[in-house]
Parts: sequence; structure tokens; C-alpha cells
Amino acid sequence: MDEANAIKSECEKDLAEAMPALMAAEEALKVLKKEDIDFLKTMKNPSLVIKLVMQTLCLVLYPNPTEKRKNQETLKMEVDWWAASLKLLNNSHLLEDLLHYDRENMEDTMI
Repeated sequence: MDEANAIKSECEKDLAEAMPALMAAEEALKVLKKEDIDFLKTMKNPSLVIKLVMQTLCLVLYPNPTEKRKNQETLKMEVDWWAASLKLLNNSHLLEDLLHYDRENMEDTMI
């Protein structure tokens, strides 16, 4: 029983640490507008931070992108995450999908 309580206590501690970040992300999401999405779509070569955020969104909302490109160093085909991101950004329901994403039923591999 002590082990179960220790695990429960650790989980509650981790959750308490994560909740402020989750709430901040939800609030930030609520201020995004269609114009913000349109601006992202105009970027030809976005910063690394934007690319990483969009790749993460793709992994959650569009986990098997078909957009590929040849890596100039390895000459292997790989996922073109920015092309996949643009496809995701063209989803007219993207903001709504993000606001109503069912985070309670995410696959463990997503976490």
C-alpha cells in the first residue's frame, strides 16, 4: 500500500507541475486568430522554433504525412515537415480542432 501511495503522490506532484503550463497553452490558443494561421502559411522558410512547433502539431493531428523530400546530405527520402505543416494549416477547422482536442485519450506514444 505504501508503494501505491508513493506512486499516487508522485503522479499528483507531476500533474500539479504540468497544469500551469497546460492552462497557459490553452489560454494562448484562445487568442489565436485565422489571420495568425494565414501569416504562418505565407512563410517560405520559418524559424526553427516555428518548424518544431508545427512538426509537433503534425505529429499529434497529422501523424502520417505523405509529403516527402530528398535529404540533400543523405539522399534519402524523408518527411517534409514544413509541407505537412502547410497542409495542416490549410485545414479551415484547425483552431477548433486544437481547442477541442481530446487530450485525455492520447496514445501513450504521443506523450
